[in-house]
Amino acid sequence: MGKYILCLSFFLASFVQAQQLIRVYDATDEFRVSKAKILNTDNQLIGLTDEKGELLLAKFYAKIIVYQDGYDTQLIHLSPTQNPIDVYLEPSYIELEQVSVGQENQNKLGKNFMQQVVNRIKENDLNTADSYFFRSYTKYWSSVNKDSIPFILQPKSERDVISNHWRTILEKSHLFLGERAMDHKYAKKFGRKNIVQSSKIAGINSPIHEYLAIQPVALQFNRPTINFFFRDIINPISTEGLAYYRFIIKEKIIYNNRPTTIISFTPSKRTSEQQFKGILYIDDETLGLTKFKAENFFSDEIAEIDADWKLVNGLWFPYKQKFLLDAGNFGYNANANKENEEEKEQAEKIWIHIEIAISNLQSPHSYKRKEFAGYENEIAFQNMKPGRWEDVMQNYRNQNLTTIEQNTYPIIDSLSGDIYAKKQKIMRFLATGGRISFGKIDADVTKFLSFNNYEGTRLGAALSTNEKASQNYSLNAYAAYGTKDNAWKWGSGLDVFVNKPYSGRIQLNYAQDISPSGKTSNLLQNGYNRFMNHTLGNLYNDQFYHYHRYTLGYEQDIFNNFTFNASTSYEKQSANFDYLYQNINKSYHTLYSKLALRWAPKDQYIRTPYGKVTVERGHTIFYFTLQKYWDLFDADFSPVRMNFSYYDILESYFGDTHLNINAGMLIGNAPIMNHFESSGNAKLGGFPKNFQLAGLNNFETIRAGEFYSSQFLSFQVKHTFGGFDWFGRAVFPLFIYRGALGEMKNANLHTVFEYKQLNHYYQEAGVEFNHLIFNTFGLGTYYRFGAYQYPKFKDNFFLKLTFRLNLY
Repeated sequence: MGKYILCLSFFLASFVQAQQLIRVYDATDEFRVSKAKILNTDNQLIGLTDEKGELLLAKFYAKIIVYQDGYDTQLIHLSPTQNPIDVYLEPSYIELEQVSVGQENQNKLGKNFMQQVVNRIKENDLNTADSYFFRSYTKYWSSVNKDSIPFILQPKSERDVISNHWRTILEKSHLFLGERAMDHKYAKKFGRKNIVQSSKIAGINSPIHEYLAIQPVALQFNRPTINFFFRDIINPISTEGLAYYRFIIKEKIIYNNRPTTIISFTPSKRTSEQQFKGILYIDDETLGLTKFKAENFFSDEIAEIDADWKLVNGLWFPYKQKFLLDAGNFGYNANANKENEEEKEQAEKIWIHIEIAISNLQSPHSYKRKEFAGYENEIAFQNMKPGRWEDVMQNYRNQNLTTIEQNTYPIIDSLSGDIYAKKQKIMRFLATGGRISFGKIDADVTKFLSFNNYEGTRLGAALSTNEKASQNYSLNAYAAYGTKDNAWKWGSGLDVFVNKPYSGRIQLNYAQDISPSGKTSNLLQNGYNRFMNHTLGNLYNDQFYHYHRYTLGYEQDIFNNFTFNASTSYEKQSANFDYLYQNINKSYHTLYSKLALRWAPKDQYIRTPYGKVTVERGHTIFYFTLQKYWDLFDADFSPVRMNFSYYDILESYFGDTHLNINAGMLIGNAPIMNHFESSGNAKLGGFPKNFQLAGLNNFETIRAGEFYSSQFLSFQVKHTFGGFDWFGRAVFPLFIYRGALGEMKNANLHTVFEYKQLNHYYQEAGVEFNHLIFNTFGLGTYYRFGAYQYPKFKDNFFLKLTFRLNLY
């Protein structure tokens, strides 16, 4: 939702001006600076700070200049709601004795106090409660100082006409407004539940379900970082914050009838990342945070946080929060109404505001287990209907909408036309892994086109009924044709939706198709990722087998981020390449049961009418598949097949490390199609004869089908270091190392076609420069070395085009 707000932040809105207080500090010791000059952007004196280092501005200024001898001059951007404005001047020079005696002593006292606060974090954390309940009401809008934008009496250009258009709208309406009402539940026995009870965004007639539960800002400041519009800033009330900030005790006051200490925090060092400075109000008795005020530190971009907490039965609950973000500038010609004057370009700041009000705080609170069924984030679909959302929202608002706010919904709704409807279709396409809706039918784009060395170009179509046809079941069917093998493939199925809070579904499917030999199909990846891995991983593979498969299965999420799929299949399979198993060429009949598991501990989901959608994606994912073949109904073999995969991205000061570990084991005997192929993605010839296309997680120097194993272990490490500029685009080299080791038991059972065994450690290394062209295509080089290295350099070296269109 926060990113959506940013996209709409061109739109302007009005605000009420007020006198603003400027307070000027010495940044090294935070004493007030008197007689500092406050200038406007034309270097005209506005006034001098008094003995307290303060100056009250008689009117609003978008920018001011703060100057004092012995300090670096600062240009300050002001927001209309910012009051007071604290300015920290950096001395042009600092004497060593001042640093050692003054600043360090104050910092030491401040850090000692903050260490006590950090030690009490767990005691003051809401999660220490047995249970609680509260409501939240969020309102977000975009604004600009409309009075500074002239209405052009005689418009001479299209820009003048557009400027007048928005200026007229601003008299009656904001140009962006949204609201959201939520219930927040917690019980130690049952977990956490956040329910979106009502939501409305100006210009959008139907809810964007997958964005309703996204929280662009943090309600609680109990983690090492604070989420501020999808950027993480170091939390001053954390172990990391103690090392990152300087702390100075400002004063002791009575706040909300309780003794309170005010302490300031400032980053110890400037960095290129977004940094905040501010003040904390700490309750003396509980050492809990009661108020948090912060703003950008040494940046032209303004960002502010103002948050309050309330003590309820010994726990500090969020009470109200305000956030302000600088979202760019709105440019206009200041001399538009002056004759014979040159164009004078000026700009007004565009602001994004978020206000959150908390109500109905209750702790403890009685719950039943069924109230926590399903995912942590939930949407009350019944309240999102046009005639219902307003009634529900009114019960959560802390005050009635202003006249301008009431006008915003109908005015922006009338202006939006088909723009937002198209955007919603794009959002749904991304959220569903590549499906486009046509009324009651969805078409899966990932099935339209793919390539491999057996079928050549595979053309297909896949259709399924969606929630508009029925919310209880879905019919699906697909057909595909290979231009090289000149053969049709097809399949159909039925999904019956049960246990909906956990995305449960019963599956019944039939398919007559082909599959790559020795590959493990990951049932629990989304359609887009399966498409990318299957297509890019089989470009040079001509070893496929044909199958007729009947499947009955069930899938659901056990916990918030743990998914399982259990199924039983009867399958007839036959190799489409020269191969004999036990010196016999035949079709094989199998009956097997499969259990597929996926655990993504950092993922967060929400249920929508068209399926489960990920609203927060983590890097850590585990997959496990167990497949047991049964000796029933004249089945030709009955082994056990297991496969494990682990994906992660480890972030550090030295860059991001991508880690991928795969392992597999076949216990018993089976045709080679049911063993493990080495994920090869090369064809014979090497460089420069063959310029090839790289896969995603393949071995780029292994020929497709070159190695087979009955048990194996492989891993790959990719690391990104600092990047470089490529025609205005930042490019980050990705260094790659891959290794594999395996074993093939009873190798004599598989004859005719040639393959190798991974009895020794296989190695390859490479480097990729991705996103060089159209932010999609790049270049990769890979080299094969170690036990399986070829004598000639050209057979080990591969130069490949990379294709990285990752929408998720």
